[in-house]
Amino acid sequence: NWIIHRDLKPSNILVMGEGDEQGVVKVADFGLARVHQAPLKPLSENGVVVTIWYRAPELLLGAKHYTSAVDMWAVGCIFAELLTLKPLFQGQEVKATPNPFQLDQLDKIFKVLGHPTQEKWPTLVNLPHWHSDRQHIQGHKYDNPGLYSVV
Repeated sequence: NWIIHRDLKPSNILVMGEGDEQGVVKVADFGLARVHQAPLKPLSENGVVVTIWYRAPELLLGAKHYTSAVDMWAVGCIFAELLTLKPLFQGQEVKATPNPFQLDQLDKIFKVLGHPTQEKWPTLVNLPHWHSDRQHIQGHKYDNPGLYSVV
């Protein structure tokens, strides 16, 4: 439907329980949704949103232009949570400034998926926060245990 929801999380996924729609899955809360290719507003004016556990790494690294891939990332995180009964990447949510908690969230992601490289992610160096966050990210050892370690 050319809609990017931009805030998919378990509380926005509804499973109908009665009548003809029993078992039907519906998506709620389109407050941050945008039509694909329309000018996208930032997720919030100061970069801080209610929860970041389902935010794609490119958003955490400051991407200004993105696609429905950010929703697919969130769907993957939600699916993993359904399997494990806990959030896959449960980073800290410090509300004071966006960068420290975004770095914590990136750490949670890279501890499971491994170190980001240009071979795996060719557009990585084009992301706005990559150059400022690179020292922090490269200073950590991410063993890449894979999703098998958490699912």
